Amino acid sequence: MNQSQELGFFNSNFVYFPLPKKSTGARFTYELAIGSLTITSSTEVPFGLYARLALIALTNLAFRSKESPIKSFTVYKLLHDLRWYKPSGLQLVKFANQLINWSTTLITLMYRTEERTSFKNLVLIDSAEFRLEKDLEDDMHVYLQFTDSGRDFLIESAFPIPLEALQKVKCAFDLDALAWLISSVYQVSKTNTPRFIYWENLYEQFLISQKNQSKFKSSFGMSLYEMKSLFYSDARVKKTSEGIQIFPSPLLTKEKSKSCLMIPNLGG
Repeated sequence: MNQSQELGFFNSNFVYFPLPKKSTGARFTYELAIGSLTITSSTEVPFGLYARLALIALTNLAFRSKESPIKSFTVYKLLHDLRWYKPSGLQLVKFANQLINWSTTLITLMYRTEERTSFKNLVLIDSAEFRLEKDLEDDMHVYLQFTDSGRDFLIESAFPIPLEALQKVKCAFDLDALAWLISSVYQVSKTNTPRFIYWENLYEQFLISQKNQSKFKSSFGMSLYEMKSLFYSDARVKKTSEGIQIFPSPLLTKEKSKSCLMIPNLGG
């Protein structure tokens, strides 16, 4: 892995609670043993690959938001910087719609541990304006300002994901599998202790019903190994009939070895 490669930044909370892959309307609730996620929106809950790309783009902007409270950009440039190739009109519309969805979203997170239960309610965007300005390259221009809590949430929960993956991954499921792989390897490498994840736990985490267990084993295993081969060849994992074994491995990027990949502490 090239340690100097450019990176995008994904949010560790949405590894534990993956965003919906299809439209769920204006509300989405997700319950796990470790806690819950509820997202409500005045437009639509962010979903699919472009919701994830929009979240990564917002996180990259959040890192630079202290330079200027109001960030301005074109939808074309923001998506082009993530994907490199020239986006189509349909791709730009999908991306812009998910940026709008994030701008109108309320996130409620709850985590449970043996010692405490922690809650966080927040919106990421304080204000946003989307303008189609024909005198400026006929592109949609966006002006937005993060809330303080939203900016901190994005920055503090960020971990690196290869920009090459953002350019090539074609579906939300593959991006979730890669984010899960990076997060899992980090956790076992930090403790230097291998960890075994049972399929039952993965079914629950990835919102797969019991009727789809056999299909999930095949599709997740295939996706995981493809993402590993393409973007994280140093990751040491082994698939068995019972689950997936994860072994301590070289971290994806040495300079980001302290990224927040454990369950976030939302209290205080």
